[in-house]
Amino acid sequence: MAARSTVTKFLVVAGVLAAAMVCLTPAEAAAPKKIGVKAFGKTLGEWMALHVGRSLWAAVGVEKPDQVGNVKLMPIPEGEYQGGAGTADDPAIFEGQLDVTLRRGTAFVLPVTGWIGWTYPPEWGIPDDPPLPLSTFSGTVSVDGRPVTVSYFEPTYFAEPIPLPFPYTGCYSIYIQGLGVVHEPLSVGCHTMELESSFIWVEGNWGTRYINTWDITVVP
Repeated sequence: MAARSTVTKFLVVAGVLAAAMVCLTPAEAAAPKKIGVKAFGKTLGEWMALHVGRSLWAAVGVEKPDQVGNVKLMPIPEGEYQGGAGTADDPAIFEGQLDVTLRRGTAFVLPVTGWIGWTYPPEWGIPDDPPLPLSTFSGTVSVDGRPVTVSYFEPTYFAEPIPLPFPYTGCYSIYIQGLGVVHEPLSVGCHTMELESSFIWVEGNWGTRYINTWDITVVP
């Protein structure tokens, strides 16, 4: 009834959210590990739900905090389209860059790539979106050329369903699933974070790749 928009449906830290690195391609990177332990008081899934949820709320005009305690929800560059059809065989490629300033002692969290599950109006007769296979997601991240651990998180529900803007009025985002990073505070000075991620959903014939760079300055 309502066709999905690949721009609003799946996220990859630079459209509605995604990430990766330059040292390794997704094919060369180690397989992501599942993680359930807490970091800075929350699980990876809980941090990702906060981060992605903030962006989804902003899309409907609701502003949420971009920092929780000493943990920054790392902003995502607006990627510029570089090419590709957006299919599984020919992913759309987006590239972005962002300058970020953090205060000393500030940790950060970053979605790498993921899938946002929706729920639909009852009259549409469409079931809630099911989770996707882990193989759908791949991504790498580095800081100053050193690989950062990228971990998989199971579907994690938002604190409440988040309404979608027109033309998806009546639909709600209900969970996020994918890969993410929780990073300890960086030292004072200048740092470069690089990220490359892919969302390849063969069954749905969707494909997107993001290549992002952050130039991070940590001040006293």
